[in-house]
Amino acid sequence: NDKDGKAFWYPIDEQVKFIQSIKQGDEAVASESLKKIIHSLENESASIHVLRCKCYDIINTVLKTVYELELTEEIADLRSLVNFRSLKDLDFKLQQVIVTICEAVEQRKESHNNYLRDEILDYIQKQYKQHDLGLDKTAEVFQLSSSYLSRFMKEQTGVTFTQFVWDLRYQEFKRQLLKTDKSIKELVIDIGYLNVASFTRKFKAAEGLTPGQYRKQYQQDKKVAN
Repeated sequence: NDKDGKAFWYPIDEQVKFIQSIKQGDEAVASESLKKIIHSLENESASIHVLRCKCYDIINTVLKTVYELELTEEIADLRSLVNFRSLKDLDFKLQQVIVTICEAVEQRKESHNNYLRDEILDYIQKQYKQHDLGLDKTAEVFQLSSSYLSRFMKEQTGVTFTQFVWDLRYQEFKRQLLKTDKSIKELVIDIGYLNVASFTRKFKAAEGLTPGQYRKQYQQDKKVAN
């Protein structure tokens, strides 16, 4: 490498960015990086033979990345890609490959995210009555970092992990509050809360009534209706 951070063929920093962006499915960055690489070749005074070798190196870099991603079936016309007529033609053909590969990567990520989301939500819905259920424990179960799981839950459900668990507990508490004769303390503990006073305050903030008042109001309304 020279002082400008260039490899013998073309800017190494752009090459790294180019490969990483394809692997991440970032079409915009990959496309821009390719344009910069092609532009660097256009401004060189190398012989046609050296220039063609450099072009083949770019093609090889793309193909190697595609193989690593196991998306070789997405490259339909390899012969056309190799038989480029000019730098502009190579740029055009590689841009088409970038679009195809990045779309495939995004679809794969979406499919994985949907599967992961369903698995996590199923786990939470089965475990939400356990008082020790939390972000860290759930992240550990799915071998994720707590920060990643936190972002993932927000992206996939629109609410935080804590809010999602609260909603499940809250709805189950109200269901049992109106359908059973269990004490408030029993119900609170049953849905995974250990601090009855804290839950009562949150319930009142949401409903404007304490759990006892809410139950009494429901029973009175039921009598009037009958």
